[in-house]
Amino acid sequence: MGGLPLIIFIIGIIAFMYIATNMAGCSREKPRKEEKNESEKNIIKNTEENENTLELEKENEIRREEKPSEYRNKYAGALGIFAAIELIGSIISAIYIWTNYGTVEVSKGAYYTYTSTETNPLGVGLGFGVLFQGIVIFVILSALKTMAGDIAEIKNLSNRNS
Repeated sequence: MGGLPLIIFIIGIIAFMYIATNMAGCSREKPRKEEKNESEKNIIKNTEENENTLELEKENEIRREEKPSEYRNKYAGALGIFAAIELIGSIISAIYIWTNYGTVEVSKGAYYTYTSTETNPLGVGLGFGVLFQGIVIFVILSALKTMAGDIAEIKNLSNRNS
């Protein structure tokens, strides 16, 4: 069962890399152009010549400037959830390691044999290591979540000012 913390750590790294690559809202898909048939193209040409179309376009631009779209980082919530899962998983793993590998039975005695339990320093150290790793990753992911929210706010402010 010693591979459980390693598996949790590897899954955590994979999920972190996936979230980090998509956190900026980058999309690799190219925007699709709407295909228009000939009748729609003729209607568009006729309406562009009309003066009313210019007025409508100006009104639409004013409406767009008044209500800028709010940018939200959709991965900030996922970072928070993953941070909590990582912390809970590391606490459970550390408790499991301490209960199963924290002590060792040792045989003693010169004339008669008896067993006593002693603390296993490797088991205790491994438990603390798993717990420390979980806390550190929790802090890093929580900081990334806060940064993602701040970046969204900065982007919204820059959209309003320009």
